[in-house]
Amino acid sequence: MTKSFVDSDEVFRHTACMANLALRRCYLRLFTRLFTLCLVILPLAAQTPAFEVASIKPSKVNGTSGAVCRNIKVGTETVEADISFNLMVIDAYEAEAERFDLPEDWGRNTFEVRVKMPPTTNVAVCRLMLRNLLAERFHLMVEVKSGDVPT
Repeated sequence: MTKSFVDSDEVFRHTACMANLALRRCYLRLFTRLFTLCLVILPLAAQTPAFEVASIKPSKVNGTSGAVCRNIKVGTETVEADISFNLMVIDAYEAEAERFDLPEDWGRNTFEVRVKMPPTTNVAVCRLMLRNLLAERFHLMVEVKSGDVPT
């Protein structure tokens, strides 16, 4: 019978090598998951609808003419309107706007609005684009709360 002797240093090196290999596999899985997560989340974050080109400046005309989104039809590429700030908010938020407490003096400020959008844009997407434009240019923030309204 022959006896085999195991070198303890060799066992230690082998165990360390296996631990190192397991750690590398763990890092590789973690990196792969993070990379996949980035590939999924970044396009979702970039999907905030926005007009291709938008211009808002104070109007020289007193009074309003039209709306930005309310009357568009699929195939419309550009919209031009002289519209008050209040009507822009109402156009962007339609149903929710009746609950807004907008100052009356904001209705006196009329703006020349010119926007260019993809021809496939429908009214709902146009409203989202207008909401984003109001947030970007006027820093308009809307917070929705549910609860009882005092009478």
